[in-house]
Amino acid sequence: MQASRTDLLVLPLLPLLLGTLPARGQTPAGCLVHSSTPAAALTASDAGSSSVAYQQFPAPRAEDPEPELGTAWFVTFDHAPHQAVFLTSAWFKPGPAESFVKVLDRTGLAELYVRYHGGISFHELGQPEMRLLQARGQDAGRCGLIVGRQGLVVREIVDRGVLWKDGQKVVRGQLMALWGTIDIRNYNYVLKYEFHDDGTIRATAAPTAQNLPGRRSIAHTHVALWRIDVDLGGAGGDSAYVLRHREDVAGGSWSDTREVFNGGTEGALDIAATEFTQLQVAGGGRAWDLRPLYRGLARHPPTWMRNDLWVTVAGAGETFFPSLPYYVADRQSIVDTDVVLWHATPVLHVPRGEDGRAVNGTWEGVALAMPAGFELRPRDLFDRTPFHPAPAPADAEVEISFGASTYAVEEGDTVTVIVRLNREPGRAMDIDLALSHQGGATAADYSGVPFSVRFDPGVASTSFQVSATSDDQDEGSEIVELGFAALPQRVSGGNSSTLTIRDRE
Repeated sequence: MQASRTDLLVLPLLPLLLGTLPARGQTPAGCLVHSSTPAAALTASDAGSSSVAYQQFPAPRAEDPEPELGTAWFVTFDHAPHQAVFLTSAWFKPGPAESFVKVLDRTGLAELYVRYHGGISFHELGQPEMRLLQARGQDAGRCGLIVGRQGLVVREIVDRGVLWKDGQKVVRGQLMALWGTIDIRNYNYVLKYEFHDDGTIRATAAPTAQNLPGRRSIAHTHVALWRIDVDLGGAGGDSAYVLRHREDVAGGSWSDTREVFNGGTEGALDIAATEFTQLQVAGGGRAWDLRPLYRGLARHPPTWMRNDLWVTVAGAGETFFPSLPYYVADRQSIVDTDVVLWHATPVLHVPRGEDGRAVNGTWEGVALAMPAGFELRPRDLFDRTPFHPAPAPADAEVEISFGASTYAVEEGDTVTVIVRLNREPGRAMDIDLALSHQGGATAADYSGVPFSVRFDPGVASTSFQVSATSDDQDEGSEIVELGFAALPQRVSGGNSSTLTIRDRE
């Protein structure tokens, strides 16, 4: 794991940033303990003037002994008028001997868009009535805390159920949640950021409170529009990819691929449910996958509401979701740069009896919270299952490469692509592949490139066959660049190879 700037300690600054957390003996029985003293802190410039939340895992219950450090999160957050609660940075520590990895820079809601059947719509964050509600004891409950400046955010440490199970071995996962409540006229929105012990981040916005007076029985959508600044490789070292799953129903086979987003330039993407579409940001030898968390897709008249995902290069002042078509017009490269993801996550609310009813002219009842959002999950960050009790094996260093720097195939034919290790690995390994297209090539021009290649113990070479699609078009050569995604620990190398698809004469 690469070293980071977080090796510099500023422990004298931490009490001011962290606020007052209960001492171990003051935590109520049965509650998980909120960590208050980082093993390694961020620098003052990283924390800025934001509020800070540090949590290490496993978190013990108040009556249990302190466990050894496994993983940890260091998160800075803030709030502002018409911007709600947002993250200013998020750093993850994958293990007790590892440095903190920066995952996110400025991330949060770019807008909340509401549209009713019949055409009326609202940009919620811009409403003059928009405000953040003061957090109360009932919000925090018995085990939560009210944190941050002005007391608008609730912090909770939660048992999230089974993380993994293998026979009689089982580990229950935990998370730190930071959440606040947006109040806009008749609606409240519960805005929550979760930081899981396995490196996963989950963000959701859940509308609740009362339906719009005068339109209480009219169906409508609430669309949380997110701006997500992933910062794995520093301010200029990340690239965006698309993960797709394609099934050949007739042939009974499938393929999983990793492609450079939009040919390597800014643009938009729609989610295909049958392809399990995901975005991935990779940089600094690390990768996190973006997964949607909702049950449908919204399509509304504004052009910026007709796509599910966007990728741009971070630009000064580029924070307004409706301006996305203008941001991407210059088609800047999203390879090895400061990548920003934009994601529309909708909730369809078809009113029902559970929302409440009018009694003598007064509305009684509230709509239940319905969350939608996204999840960022690390890929190949760990070399084994998080919190697994067995020590990691002392695996040998290996180098990976393609068998040749160039391959060629005519339309209608196949070619065998070889992938090699410089030595037998002594362990099972799956190495993810990456794809990009040139010369007008598309995924329809070929098949057979797997999502990953596998090396079993004792095996130092493997291969796969690529079939070039035959068509009737008279066209020049098409190029597919084959490469490797973020490599696992103790694997180096990673050259690329060019596959040329030639038009059959």
